[in-house]
Amino acid sequence: MLGRLGGDEFVILLPQRNAESAERVAARITEALAAPLRLGSKLMPISASIGISLYPDHATDIDTLMQQADAAMYMAKQAGRSTIVCSAPR
Repeated sequence: MLGRLGGDEFVILLPQRNAESAERVAARITEALAAPLRLGSKLMPISASIGISLYPDHATDIDTLMQQADAAMYMAKQAGRSTIVCSAPR
């Protein structure tokens, strides 16, 4: 399931239950966005900073799970374009 939270933030719910599987999906997303988007005569670079949070490893309720993913996403943004950060287990 994919949903837009607002601004430039989206959430994807995956059936995977481990970090490696979620990171593989995230890597496929960043690879798909690696090619610039053509808008008229201009090429616009696109990237995604991805934060991953896993239930129940990182949180057992949706609010905390989203907070963990958000914190991981901001760490990814600080690290640079097309970066993936997985939340630390609690």
